[in-house]
Amino acid sequence: MITLKLLIALALLIVSFLSVFTMLELFGREGKTVSAQRVRSIHRVAGRFFFIFLLINMSLGVYTTIKLYSHGINLSAFATVHSLTAIIILIILFLKILFVKFYRIFFNYGKVLGFLLFFFAIFLFFISGGFKILSRVAVFI
Repeated sequence: MITLKLLIALALLIVSFLSVFTMLELFGREGKTVSAQRVRSIHRVAGRFFFIFLLINMSLGVYTTIKLYSHGINLSAFATVHSLTAIIILIILFLKILFVKFYRIFFNYGKVLGFLLFFFAIFLFFISGGFKILSRVAVFI
C-alpha cells in the first residue's frame, strides 16, 4: 500500500519539477516565448505548494519519529539521513526566500539555491519513496 507520506512526497517532486521548468523557461531560453510575469506567478504558486507539501511531510516524519521513540525504537542511519536532508531542504528554502524577497543583492544566488532544492528533493524522494515504489514494482516482475 502506498502511504500518505509517499503520495505527498510524489506531489512535492512534481511541484519541484514544475518550479525548475518555469525558471529554466524564464532564465534559460534565449527567445522569450511566454510572458515573464506569468512564468514567475506559476513559479511562485508552485513554490508555495512545495513549502506546504514539505511542511506536511516533515510533520508526518516528526510524528512518526516521536511514535518510534515512545516505543523505545531509535532511528536508523537511513532515517537520520532522511531527516537531515529534509531539514537541509527547509533551510535552503528559507535562504532562497530571504535572498529573493529581502536581500536583493543576493538575487542571483536564488537560481543556485533553486537547483539545490531540486537536487535535494530528488535525492530525498529516491532514497526513500523511490525505493518503496521500486520494491513494490519488483514484486510484480
